[in-house]
Amino acid sequence: MPAADKANTAAFAKHVKAQQETRENEKKSAKMSLMARFVLFLCLPTFMGMCGLGVSYLKTMRSSYGKDEKPHEVSFDNDFVMPFLLSLALVVVLGMQTKGFTTSERKGAFQWPKARVVKKIRRERKVVDEHGNTIRTERLDENGNVEDDKKDR
Repeated sequence: MPAADKANTAAFAKHVKAQQETRENEKKSAKMSLMARFVLFLCLPTFMGMCGLGVSYLKTMRSSYGKDEKPHEVSFDNDFVMPFLLSLALVVVLGMQTKGFTTSERKGAFQWPKARVVKKIRRERKVVDEHGNTIRTERLDENGNVEDDKKDR
């Protein structure tokens, strides 16, 4: 066996061993701790809501309005609750897709059905003359009988 083949075999063996170790580590991966879940499900959406509220407050303080324009008012529902709910929904969806944040690969909430390939079998009989020219083509049904409702081609 040449030296290049031995080197390739050794490199391939190291690669396979690394993949097996990665799979074993993924199987052993622990679920998220209670503190991490608390931060992810409560603190992150609260932070996003506070950011929305802060931006709205800055808009109120820094904006100048004309005589006919109504000044911007801080609204708790629009400025805090909406960003809070949107970020909470995002965290919940990501949690469902990653099976409770236990895997790094996402998986859909449901699986699409597999597409089936349907092959259509075309049965026909060609009538040819002695020179090989096609005189007519007859379509056949599943039993081998000529279909009468179709025109000859």
